[in-house]
Amino acid sequence: MSQAEQFNEPQKRRLLASASYIDKLLLEVEEILSASASGGFPKYKSPLAPVQVRVVRDYIKRLRQQIIRVLADLDVALPEPRFDSTFSIKVTLQFIEIALEEIAPERLTGYGSVAQSLKNPLAGGIQEMKGIVRQLDSYLSQRIEADLSNRLLRIRDTDSGGVLLKKLGDILERHGLIEFRAPLSQLMEKIEFPTYEIAFFGRVSTGKSSLLNAIMGVNLLQVGVTPITAVPTRIKNGLDSQLLVWTAEGRFDKYGIERLPEFATEAQNPGNEKRIARLLVEIPLPMLPEEVLLVDTPGLGSLALEGAVETLAYLPRCDLGVVLVDATSNLQADDVATVDALRAASVPALVVLSKADLIPEQDRRRLLDYTRVQLTRQLGIEIDVALLSSHPELSVLLRKWIANRIAPRVTDAGRLAQESNRRKIRSLARQVLHALEMSAKTKSIRSDVLSDELKRAEAQLRHAASLIESTREQCCEVTNRIRGAGESAVNRLAGTAIAFWQEGPSSAYLDHSWVSGNVNQYAQVEAEHLANLIQNTAQELTAVLDNAASALSTGEREERFTLQNFVKDMPPAEFASAPLLLPKSRLLSLSAGLARRSTRHEVEKALGASIVEFFTSYGLTLEIWFRGTLDTLAREFEAHADVYRAQLQRLTAGTALQEAVPAERTLEDVSLLRGELELEEAIESSATT
Repeated sequence: MSQAEQFNEPQKRRLLASASYIDKLLLEVEEILSASASGGFPKYKSPLAPVQVRVVRDYIKRLRQQIIRVLADLDVALPEPRFDSTFSIKVTLQFIEIALEEIAPERLTGYGSVAQSLKNPLAGGIQEMKGIVRQLDSYLSQRIEADLSNRLLRIRDTDSGGVLLKKLGDILERHGLIEFRAPLSQLMEKIEFPTYEIAFFGRVSTGKSSLLNAIMGVNLLQVGVTPITAVPTRIKNGLDSQLLVWTAEGRFDKYGIERLPEFATEAQNPGNEKRIARLLVEIPLPMLPEEVLLVDTPGLGSLALEGAVETLAYLPRCDLGVVLVDATSNLQADDVATVDALRAASVPALVVLSKADLIPEQDRRRLLDYTRVQLTRQLGIEIDVALLSSHPELSVLLRKWIANRIAPRVTDAGRLAQESNRRKIRSLARQVLHALEMSAKTKSIRSDVLSDELKRAEAQLRHAASLIESTREQCCEVTNRIRGAGESAVNRLAGTAIAFWQEGPSSAYLDHSWVSGNVNQYAQVEAEHLANLIQNTAQELTAVLDNAASALSTGEREERFTLQNFVKDMPPAEFASAPLLLPKSRLLSLSAGLARRSTRHEVEKALGASIVEFFTSYGLTLEIWFRGTLDTLAREFEAHADVYRAQLQRLTAGTALQEAVPAERTLEDVSLLRGELELEEAIESSATT
C-alpha cells in the first residue's frame, strides 16, 4: 500500500474505535458465558453444553484475531495498553472493601432495625470477606519474580525437599488450596536463599541484643530496658561492613552499618513505619560460615510494641530458636508460648536463662531444674535449658554454651539447614494431605450427613471473626473509662479514708503507701474487666478452632490448640504517691459528709494532678497492651481459621467447588502425597541411624 493510499488519522481513529467497541462486545459475550457457569450470582441461564461453550470461545478468539489481522493489513497500528492491570485490580479491591463497609450492621439500621441475632453473623462474614480481599491485595503487591509458579520452575529436584515441594505446588494449584500458599512461599524462600538462621527470641529486656553482642564480640546492637528492636535484624559474616535494606515496596538499598538504628530501632522506626521488609547486616565475623545468620528479634510480652507482630511473623522462618528468659522473673506464659510456637513451626528450640549474674550462685541449679520441669510439664517435651550472662565475671558460662550448643550447629549448618527445610516441607505436606483426605472422604459420604456439623463449624468461625472486633470496641470503652477515672479516684480515696477512720483506728494520719495501695487497687479493679474480656475472647476463639478441627477430622480429634498462651501478662497498676501524711478530718465528729469534702480537698491539693495523670497514662498503657494482644490473637486465630474456612467451603459448597477436581484425581493426589511422605520419613530415618 503506497503512502497516498493510507487512511488519514481521523479515519484510523474511527476504525480503531469501532474495533475497540467490537472487542468490548466480545468481552460481554465472554462474561455471559462465565456468568452462566458461575456458582455465585448467575445472571443468565445457559442451554449450552460445555463443548458448545468451548466452540463459542473459539469463534470469539478467531474473530479477535481476524480484526487484528485486517487492521494490520490496512496499516492501522493498535494502541499501546494505557493502564497497569495490577494497579487497576488493586483499585477495584479497594472499592470492594468500601462496598463491604456499606453493608455493615450499623449501616443497615438506616433501612430499619437489625435483629441482634443477625448482627454477629453479618459482621463476621464481612470480616472474612475482607480478609480474602486483603490476601489477594497482598498477593498482587508481590513482584512478578515472586510468583510461586515461576519460582517452582527454578527449583531443582536435587534441592533439599525440592521434589516434594514441586509436587505440593502442583497440588495446591490443581485443587485451589490457596490457604497453603503463604507457608509454601516461605519454604520456597528458604530453598532459593539457603541459610541456617539462629534467631533469638524473648520478652522485652531479657538481654537478646546484649547476648548477641557478646557472642559476636562486637557492640553492634543497641540495648535497653524498653523496647529497642523494631524489626528482625539478620547478621552474617561478610568481607565488608554494610547494611542491606529491603522495603515492602520492593526497593533495595545499601548503607553503612552506623545507620542501622534508623531502620531497626523503635526510637527511629516506631512500629516499622518505614515499612522495612528485611534487614541484613554484613560484618567480618570469621567464626560464622557464610550461610549462617544470627537474628535479633523485637521483644515479646506485655511491654512489647508493634515489633512483636514482626517477630511472630518471622518465627516460622528460622532454623533454630533461642528463647531468652529473664532469670530474675522466672518462666512466664509468654516464654512458654514462644517455645510452643517454635515447636508448632517444626523449629528446634533452646532456652536460656539470662542475667545469671543477678541470681545467687546457690540458687542457680534450683532455677535450672525448676525451668526444665515447668517446660516439660506444660509442653510435654524436654527442652535444653542453660544459664547465661553477658557479664564479664560469668563469661565462662557463655563460652561453654557457645562451644557445646552453638558451635557444633554452626559447623554442621549446611546439613542442618537441609534437615530443617525437609522437616518444614513434610509438616506442610501433612496439612495438605489432611485437606485432601477430608475432601475425598466427604465426596463419598452423603452431603446431608455432613452438612449440619460442617455448617455449624463454619458459622462459629464467622461469629468468631466478629467477636474480635466486638471485643476491641469493649476494650476501648474500658480503657477510655480508666483514662477518665482520675477525678472519681480522688473522690473514692476520700470516701475510703473516712470509712477507715470511722472504723476506729487510732492513727490520725494516712501515709503515702496507704494512698498508693488504694489508688492501685481502684485501677486494678477496672483493669480486671479488660483482662476478663481478653481471656474470655481467647477461650471462645480456642473453642471455635477446636470445634472446627473436630468437624474436619470426622471423628479423629486433632491436638488442641490453645490461644490463651498468646495472651500477654497485663501491665500492673504502679502508682507511687509522693511523700504525704493525710490528716484525719476534724469535721468527722460533726458530719461524715463535711469530713469527706474536707479530705477530698486535701487529696486534690496534694495529689490530684498526679492521680489524674496516672490514670490517663495507665489507660494508654492498657490500650497499647490490649491492642497488641488482640492483634496477636487475631493473627494466630486467622492463621488456623483461614485453613479451616477454605476446607469447610469446599466441603459444604456441594456444586462447582467440589466438582472442579474429580474424586479420582483427589484420591490419586492423596496416594501421591502419602507415598512421598513415607519416602521422606524413610530418608530421615536412615540418616539418623
